[in-house]
Amino acid sequence: MPDTSTYSGLPVPLYSEDADLPVALGDFRESIEPRINLVAESVADMQDRYGGVPAGTLVSVPDIPAIYQKLVTLTNTWRVVSEDTGWNTFSGAVWADDWSNVSSGWRRVNGFTMVDIGATYTGAQIDAPSSGNIPDLDVMTLPSNVAPVHQRISANFLASSPGTIVAYVNQLVSISHVYPNGALNNSTTLTASFVYARGETDI
Repeated sequence: MPDTSTYSGLPVPLYSEDADLPVALGDFRESIEPRINLVAESVADMQDRYGGVPAGTLVSVPDIPAIYQKLVTLTNTWRVVSEDTGWNTFSGAVWADDWSNVSSGWRRVNGFTMVDIGATYTGAQIDAPSSGNIPDLDVMTLPSNVAPVHQRISANFLASSPGTIVAYVNQLVSISHVYPNGALNNSTTLTASFVYARGETDI
């Protein structure tokens, strides 16, 4: 049997001619692994540094901040178990003609994405019929890391008249409906909020 000395509950290997040092080191590793807080500087750093760790290993990336769990021992596959990006302005968003950003942004918390849109419309007035149905009016294109990934998401918006706005998986955000007999006036400011699970917890 290997010679060990217990320190803080850990079997620390001791040198001796009779000790089975590889076994002792293996026992020490198995004892200490659950106590290690693994940290990475980024997702890429985590994948590079910890790609070979066993399934179930947790790694924190404080700069996001997020905590990831290794899913498969032999592949570099991870799942987000805790994340909060904080509020971010849109990087890579494209505003449609006649729209300009006022105060818009996004935040992701544990797999759920929140999108707030505040934008001014400066195009010609759009009058809705009694049905409220109008041709889709594009407002913006969301960045790929923010747009929904499985199905479109609808929300209500407030402007000169309220209505329905939709975020599509192709990244477009469009107005699909305006209050019956309402109007979208020039210079009106639209506000809307979306909350949805992206289903993008695996990397």
